[in-house]
Amino acid sequence: MPEQLALNCNSTRLGIIDKEGNMCVLDIENEGKMIGDEKKEVWSLLWSNDNPTMLSYMEKNRLYIVRDTAKEEPVLSGAYLCEFSDLEIKVTNFLNWYRLY
Repeated sequence: MPEQLALNCNSTRLGIIDKEGNMCVLDIENEGKMIGDEKKEVWSLLWSNDNPTMLSYMEKNRLYIVRDTAKEEPVLSGAYLCEFSDLEIKVTNFLNWYRLY
């Protein structure tokens, strides 16, 4: 069962994360064939707003950026993905907002 679904900006690719944290990307124009390898322990994914081939996702505590099937070097992060456009990713870290009174 899917936990999260996300379409890219031109609706040609679909990213899916299931309840176990497995992520795959499907090419909708090519009969739903999987693009690249399945990823494990993914908890968030976000497509670029302006480039249909760019995807960002969080795997454990690492942020990955993918262009087509080529992955960039990961960045250590525990933040939540908010927006991805113009080759820039905006994130938020709720732990920094939390205060004990």
